[in-house]
Amino acid sequence: MQLLHQTISKLKGFKEWFDTLDLHESQLVLGLSGSVKHLAESCVFEKLDKQLVIVTPTLLQATQTYEELSEWYDDEVVHLFPVEESLAADFSVVSPDVVSQRIRTLDFLSRGQKGIVIVPLSGIQKLLVPAAVWKKSSIELAMGSEIESMDAFVEQLVELGYRRENMVATPGEFALRGSIVDIYPLDQEYPLRLDFFDTEVDSIRTFNAETQRSMDVIQEVRILPATDLPLQKEAVWKAQTKIHALYEKDVKAAQSPERKDQVKNIQQAIDAQLENGEIPSNLTYFLECIYPEKTSLLDYVSKDAYLIIDDYARFIEKSKTLEEEAGYWKTHHIETGAIASGLSLVQDGRKVLKESPLSRTYLAIFQKGLGRLALDAIHPITTRTMTQFFSQMPMVKVEADRWKKQGATVIVLVDDAKRAQKVEQTFADFDIKSVISNGTVLEGQLQIMVGKMHNGFELPEDKFAVLTERELFNKLTKRAPRNQKISNAERLKSYTELAVGDYVVHVNHGVGVYQG
Repeated sequence: MQLLHQTISKLKGFKEWFDTLDLHESQLVLGLSGSVKHLAESCVFEKLDKQLVIVTPTLLQATQTYEELSEWYDDEVVHLFPVEESLAADFSVVSPDVVSQRIRTLDFLSRGQKGIVIVPLSGIQKLLVPAAVWKKSSIELAMGSEIESMDAFVEQLVELGYRRENMVATPGEFALRGSIVDIYPLDQEYPLRLDFFDTEVDSIRTFNAETQRSMDVIQEVRILPATDLPLQKEAVWKAQTKIHALYEKDVKAAQSPERKDQVKNIQQAIDAQLENGEIPSNLTYFLECIYPEKTSLLDYVSKDAYLIIDDYARFIEKSKTLEEEAGYWKTHHIETGAIASGLSLVQDGRKVLKESPLSRTYLAIFQKGLGRLALDAIHPITTRTMTQFFSQMPMVKVEADRWKKQGATVIVLVDDAKRAQKVEQTFADFDIKSVISNGTVLEGQLQIMVGKMHNGFELPEDKFAVLTERELFNKLTKRAPRNQKISNAERLKSYTELAVGDYVVHVNHGVGVYQG
């Protein structure tokens, strides 16, 4: 894709934008959508060579952006911070894969590494623990290093969100057997087995969760939290007074004896748990009591990071929708006593972005409906979606002749060199002149190049076009399979094996309960 980056960067509309990234604090680019937008975003990253944060209105758009950029970059470069758009979903049971993605993203940002982070608006609104707390929420061990004591180490694992079990089987668990501690971090493919000699690390090995047999010896390890909201016990105990005061306010405001008793009972239950040193299951509701300084994902990024805010008109609409839905959910849970009325639970995403000092580019199709934005520059870029040919080669021939007459540069992307030869032969059969790229872009010619892109596009003013096999032959781009972590689970051989109440794991939707 490097050739496409270089070519796009030289085109007039894009060049004016890219050349002023360091000069302007706020810009607006109009007209980009689909793959050409994602290509432009990757060009911004290549140009700046620092952290790039792409904010989208919805989780779906964030996922689509992540999937295409992942075709062009390694997992270490591109990260997704997935957060459900409803509070009901986000505060319910979240799949380990989603939590794992969040953990990896937060760790990536907190360490100041260069790369791309894609986050939906709901992710910007999400309250997080302070970045300074996150940086302290990992454990680094090496052969020969020492821990304070086994009891302190176990307590630290619990504080990081790990669940103690008799035997480790799934991510997020740990087990203690004598001097051996088994831990299954969410970001690791295999669980870890730590063998201690008193307080000294004697060995570190990976092991198979199913057979429990040790595998490879490793010299050092960094254990990340098993939750995206690691809570320090000291901070939790200090927040007890604030949590009590919130419920006390609701008790006084209760308009009936029944309501007063309901809130009082919940208040006393939480007080009792905290006094006994226990962590209430719904404590994440009270994050703003534990850490009064409201922290968002943008507080984790580098000071020189760059922001791209995608589809800003829809961003404004989505912000209003999320605010309304959060209000309904909050009202319902206040009535049931699950939360106190003084909690905000989420932040205003637009306010978070507005108050961020980061330089940014807003993306939109049209300039209308963007509200009052203070802009240093506006760059309109004319793009067209590529025609769907559905293997109708005579139609391709007509379009190819038009491009040739215009002197346009046309790139056809295929999966591999073998496909390039086949497509070249198909073009030749229909008298469409083409060449296979030898590592350079030939101006004014139709050329076939190995590369991946979800959708083609045309830039008529620049006389430039990109086609994929999707447009030519209705062939879907094959996404490289990623390793799936399936632990303590078996693939179903027949749906008759399921019984009502069984836990199931869907590859896309996560953990659920079979209801018949």
